[in-house]
Order: sequence, then structure tokens, then C-alpha cells
Amino acid sequence: MLMCRRCCRSSCCASIWWFILTHIFGWTIVDPFPSNESGVFALLPHTSNWDFTLSPLLFVLNASFLVKSSLNFLLWFGFPVHPVKRSKSSQQTKMFVKQMKEHPGWLAMWVSGTRKYTNSISSGFYYIAKEANVPISFVGVDWRTKRLFISKTLDPSNMSKDEVLIKLQKFAKDKDLKNSGYRKENASTLKWKDKKIE
Repeated sequence: MLMCRRCCRSSCCASIWWFILTHIFGWTIVDPFPSNESGVFALLPHTSNWDFTLSPLLFVLNASFLVKSSLNFLLWFGFPVHPVKRSKSSQQTKMFVKQMKEHPGWLAMWVSGTRKYTNSISSGFYYIAKEANVPISFVGVDWRTKRLFISKTLDPSNMSKDEVLIKLQKFAKDKDLKNSGYRKENASTLKWKDKKIE
């Protein structure tokens, strides 16, 4: 398993996956990839199981994908994933920050971790990037034109969570990502979850 994952991260294998993504699946990556060694990709919109067909992108980006624990079997097929169990968000953040410091690379996360409509998104990508001291880059997925948009990197160390959200909202508006999903009615509202009142 580990050997497979190492091979899939080689430049040769990345070229193969690039060919599959662009020539067989027909996707176009519009913007250049960030040059940073490590960072967090925030992908949107997550609207259906069909989003998984974009998995070759992870090999091209040399990124690991955050997935739910029930998808643990993907590790055996060499997919670069991070299966996680439900736990306190602070514990998960510490775990990913530790891993990113020990093994530099990019972590890819859907900002809405569901395939049905929700009226908010998770801010986990912001806290992981901030505590790991790595940049954030947004990735927009447009199923209508099969295009992927990659934003310029943001430095969360000198930006508040709300400032990052404003940048995300502008990116989504500019690329019309609200209507770009495989099931556009499932695109989540781009606002943070309300704080629980205890």
C-alpha cells in the first residue's frame, strides 16, 4: 500500500493521471498550481458522489484528500486519502497540523462535507492552515464546462476567518460556483456555522 502511494506521487505517475483527468475525463485546469510545498486546498461545491471522479486531480496536485472513515478501503487502492472518524474538530485540527509538519504536502478538503444542501460550511480548512502555518488555495469545480479553477494562495496567518470567507465568497461568485455543481441544488450556502449557545 505504501509503495503504491509513493509511486503515485512520482512525476511520471502524475503525468499519467494528468492525461486521464484531461484527455479521458475531459477536464481543463484553468489556473497554475501553487508553487508552495504545503498548503490546504478548499474545494467547492461538493454536490454529489460524482465528485469522486475528480480523484485523479489529487495525484496531479500531490495532495491528500480528507474523507470519512467509512472510505478507509481507498487506502488499499493507493488513493492519497485521510480517513477520519467523527471527533472534536479541535482534535482533528491538531492531528492534521502534526501530520503536515512531519510530512509536508497539500491537504484537499471540500468546504461542505456533505452531498446534500446545508445552510453553512465548515471552517476546518482555515484552522488547519492557520495552525500549520501554510497557505490556503480555493479550487472551484465547474461540471457545466468541466473546468477547474485554482485561486492564488492566501496567508491565513494575517487574515481572520471572516476575511477568508469573504475571499471565498468572491471567488465563488466570480466563477459562478453556486450553479456549477453536478447537482447545483445541493450547493451549500457559503457562510460559517452558527456558534452553539450553551
